[in-house]
Amino acid sequence: MVGAEVIANSPSPWEKTITINKGSRDGLEKRMPVITYSGYLVGRIENTGSNYSQIRLITDQDFVVGGIIARTDSREIGLVRGSGRDEKNNIMDNIAWDADVQENDVVLTSGLSNNFPSGLKIGKVLEVESDNYGLSQKAEIDLYINNITLEEVMIITSFSLAASVENQNQEIENEENIE
Repeated sequence: MVGAEVIANSPSPWEKTITINKGSRDGLEKRMPVITYSGYLVGRIENTGSNYSQIRLITDQDFVVGGIIARTDSREIGLVRGSGRDEKNNIMDNIAWDADVQENDVVLTSGLSNNFPSGLKIGKVLEVESDNYGLSQKAEIDLYINNITLEEVMIITSFSLAASVENQNQEIENEENIE
């Protein structure tokens, strides 16, 4: 991992990005995942320069990541999509019509793609409703990064999928012990 400071926010209301003070000189590359020190998913690297990188935030309308419910008796999966607007929460959609998803369920990255390790904390379910005329469900997600000020981030420069599944299982046990 590489730590970095946030040096700028996007001035555009349509694009949700931040700029950090580390770049290709520090080993950073496009598409690397970015998290907070608490393990909350922030986004991914979109562009790099020699000494800076631009991060596309999870709140951006073009951001999509596989999510999984972090409850032992409900390992439902779906896609978490950015809303593109500050006043609107992200949505987790493409959830099976009969899936067991409840308010306050914790959502983690699923790790089903090679872009993100599994077990990164995304947020909590606020509300679940029917979607696609009852053929699927969607859930409104309160992102963990909405409740913090992004001043410093960590970039995951490499990860193994096996280690990430082990970390995800540990996170689930920790969440259940807290509740």
